[in-house]
Amino acid sequence: MRILRKLAECSPEGKLRLTSDALDDIRLQTMYEIELMPKKKDRLRMYLKYADFCNESFVDDEARDYYELVLEETVCNGVIVEEYRELAEYAYRKYAGLTSSDDDYVWETVSQRIEQYRHLFEKNVDK
Repeated sequence: MRILRKLAECSPEGKLRLTSDALDDIRLQTMYEIELMPKKKDRLRMYLKYADFCNESFVDDEARDYYELVLEETVCNGVIVEEYRELAEYAYRKYAGLTSSDDDYVWETVSQRIEQYRHLFEKNVDK
């Protein structure tokens, strides 16, 4: 007996996307691996890798959530935690890039939420 499983599908726009089942499997495995990591910095890096994977797989809402999670973990009381500055800056750049998402809800929420971080990451921002 053979079991066939659909892993990807083509969207009406011609983009190849993982099926929700395949993405769920990847998410569960990744989150399991993250939970086993003892160092916060390693966990944050893995969240970023997963967010990048989601972004590349056209799952912008999931990418947004994990870039935002890293920002929340690396910014404390309106200040970037110095130990995590590089991760925070990367997460911010990728998060800001989602303002051009094809997903209307993603670009709207990112466009609104990014304002709380803009002054920390962009030079010469009008206050």
